[in-house]
Amino acid sequence: MSINPGMHQAHAVAIGFGTAKTGTEQIAVTFETDSGSRISWYGYFTDKAAEYAIKTLRTCGWQGDDPAEITVDDINDPVELDVQEEEDRNGNVKCKVAWVNKPGGAPPMKAPMPADKRKAFGAAWKAACAAVKPQPRAPKQAPRAAAQQAQQPAPKAPLFEDPGYDREGLDALGDDDGVPF
Repeated sequence: MSINPGMHQAHAVAIGFGTAKTGTEQIAVTFETDSGSRISWYGYFTDKAAEYAIKTLRTCGWQGDDPAEITVDDINDPVELDVQEEEDRNGNVKCKVAWVNKPGGAPPMKAPMPADKRKAFGAAWKAACAAVKPQPRAPKQAPRAAAQQAQQPAPKAPLFEDPGYDREGLDALGDDDGVPF
C-alpha cells in the first residue's frame, strides 16, 4: 500500500542498522500508519546529523544510551510522520519521512551492518546518545483507546465571570449561554 504526502499517525514496526554508500553509519525505522501503509525513516550518525537522529529515536520512545541495542520494542511510541515528496537523482518523485513528531522484518538497507560493526557503532555513539536525555514517557495506551480518547469532545470552558454582571437577571430570562446581549 503506497503512502501519500501529509501527516500520518504511525508506530514503528521494524529497525535496521546499516552503512550508506558514503560509509556513514545509519539506522532505519519502518513505520506503519494507521491506514496500514509502511514507510521507512533513515537516521544518519555523523557529527552533524547524529543529534537529529538521536532526537528522532527519543521521539519514538527510546530511553537508552547505546544505539546498537535499540529494538523495535524500545521505539514503539505512537508518532506523527510528516511525509513529503522528494525528487531523486533520476528525476523520480517519491515520498520520504521528513519529520517524526509526537502526535497532536527490518527496513531495507543497502549494506546491513554486521553485528561486530554494530557493537563498534554503539560504542562510538554511546556518549552522544547519553548527552541527549530522554523525555519522561507517558503511560502507554492501546492505539484504539488513544484514538477514542482523542475523539472525545473537549470540555466546555467555564463561563466568564464578571463581578458587575447580573447573572440572576439573565437566568430569569432563560438565557444560559453567558453572553449578556
